[in-house]
Amino acid sequence: MGSFYTNQDEMSTMKKVEYYYNNLGNWTAEEWVKKNFLNNPLEIERFNTILNYIPDSTSSVLDIGCGTGIFLHFLEKQYNIQGIGVEIAESKIKYAIEKMNVNAIRGDASHLLFEDKQFDVVTALETIEHLPYGTYENALKEMERVAKHHIIVSVPYRERRIRIKCPYCECQFNPYYHLRRFEETSLRTLFEHFKVIKFHKIGLQLRNPFSKEVQKYNCQSFPEFAICPACGFYNQSKSHHPVTKPLLNQKLGKKILRLPLVPKQYRWVMALYKRV
Repeated sequence: MGSFYTNQDEMSTMKKVEYYYNNLGNWTAEEWVKKNFLNNPLEIERFNTILNYIPDSTSSVLDIGCGTGIFLHFLEKQYNIQGIGVEIAESKIKYAIEKMNVNAIRGDASHLLFEDKQFDVVTALETIEHLPYGTYENALKEMERVAKHHIIVSVPYRERRIRIKCPYCECQFNPYYHLRRFEETSLRTLFEHFKVIKFHKIGLQLRNPFSKEVQKYNCQSFPEFAICPACGFYNQSKSHHPVTKPLLNQKLGKKILRLPLVPKQYRWVMALYKRV
């Protein structure tokens, strides 16, 4: 996820990934951060929960995939710890430095330019579900290498991933680039030299059990923030491109979405690991 390429094909793939993470659609960086994070109670709950699990003895933190630096900003505000963030998207690094006043650098999760056991705590918050094959496996090893005492990971919990179809090459993919699904069992085996000492589920929501299926089968536009991982197509005109014809009747779909929101589902799960 960054500036380390082994061949031309990998470089081409990584350029597509970089575009995705730099692309905020029609939002400015300020609008995007406020809408999706600062004005989102669930996101604030997620940040606060994770901050509460930072050990009191911590003096150094590395945040993998730090995005716009919100977590690092809260970390400094609450613990007076000036952590370091690694991020692929230049636009988000710029925002993190200029608006959040945190230390963010461009880097590759699978090739961390830090010493062994350099940081008391390494965090990866809503990051590892995005990492492609190869990068994912190496990133986990790198997190183990540079973490001295603890690792904190948060990921979507038992996510029911939807797919969209590229209107150019018909490749189907998750529009948010979520490449894998996590729950407690899979999280326990992430690291060889760290064991889970605490799980914490975050963001309890009432939901319609059919809503994801309705969205999946009635997806008729290519989101402005998406980019096809196969051919690189993206919505350059910022207008909606047809993707698939709806497989469910529109009226039926609306009725299903109006069903009572009874089942409860947590949005994220956090895992706290300790070196063994």
